[in-house]
Amino acid sequence: MTVASRSWIVPMSMAILLTGCGTVDRVTDMFGSSKPSETRSGGGKSFVGERAVALDGDLERLRATQKERAEATARLKGAAQAETAAYNGTVQEIAERLQAGSGPLNPQLLNQWTEARSHLARVDETVSRMRALDADLTADRARGRFLAETGRSLAGVGGATEAEAARVRDLQAGLAATAAALDATGNELAAEIRTQTEWLATERRRSDTLLAAVRTGAAAPRAEPVAGRAAPLPFAAPSASAAAPAPAAPVPGIAPAPAVAAPAPAVAPLAAAPAPVASFRPTSVDGRRPFVAIRFGREEPDYERALYDALRVAVERDPAIRFDVVAVVPRDGRGDAKRAAANATKVARSMRAMGLSEDQTRTYERPQGGISDPQVHVYIRRR
Repeated sequence: MTVASRSWIVPMSMAILLTGCGTVDRVTDMFGSSKPSETRSGGGKSFVGERAVALDGDLERLRATQKERAEATARLKGAAQAETAAYNGTVQEIAERLQAGSGPLNPQLLNQWTEARSHLARVDETVSRMRALDADLTADRARGRFLAETGRSLAGVGGATEAEAARVRDLQAGLAATAAALDATGNELAAEIRTQTEWLATERRRSDTLLAAVRTGAAAPRAEPVAGRAAPLPFAAPSASAAAPAPAAPVPGIAPAPAVAAPAPAVAPLAAAPAPVASFRPTSVDGRRPFVAIRFGREEPDYERALYDALRVAVERDPAIRFDVVAVVPRDGRGDAKRAAANATKVARSMRAMGLSEDQTRTYERPQGGISDPQVHVYIRRR
């Protein structure tokens, strides 16, 4: 070996010696040490300490998200409650004016009814926004649970200093609390969505019933409808000493309703049925006499007022009464069966809008001889 070669080896050996401390530590860690690489040369953070720093940032962001979601939930609940209160006030005012006495199709009441429906529409929009927020919260809750589990896992990793271990415990508690707060906000929002959805369904039915009352000028419902059930027909039941109801005004195209037998002697007798106003005699189906018969000729009859008055009398007599709505078509096929079925569906829908439940109205179709135009018959269902 030449002298020049030896002079090159000496500086390299000195370089290894100068850096030997750090190199030996790392080699020892790689070959035989049972510890993870806890420390770096120069006194840096351990693996646990570095993860704690990252989790600290995650916790701050998660807390900000939870606060934002909670505030948004409170805002949406407040908006829905404000519209609900406005709707209830408007509906109550309509009911009071109807109770005091109002003619059919009062334009002021119709405007108020339109206003009430706009409140319902705004509640519906708010519920849609709640559902969008609920979707965001679902993702946030999953992230919160993941970070809380990460904090628990990090607490079980060894090699941390006392200060780092204490910091991990604080992070673990903060992440668990924030994840629980996100879950609570999500549950609160989900419960509000369910409540408002059920309320909307009930109030839409009530609003339809109220519109029927405004159209006819009848008294409004005496009590709030039960959630999940159709509202009652909008009129008060007569007392024993109350005067008999007045006959319905003649309506072209609809046959009169017959008198309904009283279920008990204590009920006051009905007023005489109004004189026939139609030019046809309704044909019975299955041997039953129609309670109401409507003929649909070239022009559609305005049947709702007479139908409402007939139903009013029947329901006052028996609140549990049930009806069959029958589409009657000529047996010779001259009538339009689809049109007759659509007419029967429309009449049944009108009856439900007046407050009858779906269980109280059953619709079907029957061919019948001796008629020239499609008819819709309403029968009292046999028990």
